[in-house]
Amino acid sequence: YIMSLLPPPLQAKLTPQKAILGAVIVVLLNIMLVFKLLSGWIGFTKIFVFLSLIALVSTITSPDWMEGVKAGKPLRLIAKSAAINSPTRFKQILIELTGYRNISDRMALGLM
Repeated sequence: YIMSLLPPPLQAKLTPQKAILGAVIVVLLNIMLVFKLLSGWIGFTKIFVFLSLIALVSTITSPDWMEGVKAGKPLRLIAKSAAINSPTRFKQILIELTGYRNISDRMALGLM
């Protein structure tokens, strides 16, 4: 797909692997630029905490997202099921990591 976006002279010079590598480098540079600009305005720590929260929530809800996408469900239904299942999934993760089994769904949601 990336190769089809390039002009014909560049398509002749680049392999698909080099085109993907170039696209990844461009995306990473854009992310770094946005991060640099936002950290100057908002603050590095706040952005780091926000990105950590996004990573935590996306890791916990990823099984629901993958299942919904494979089943062809609408996005609204996938998001609803991910929100409903997240305390239970986080509880399962806590039990696996700590071994402490006396955790309710509400307690897991509070710890999240």
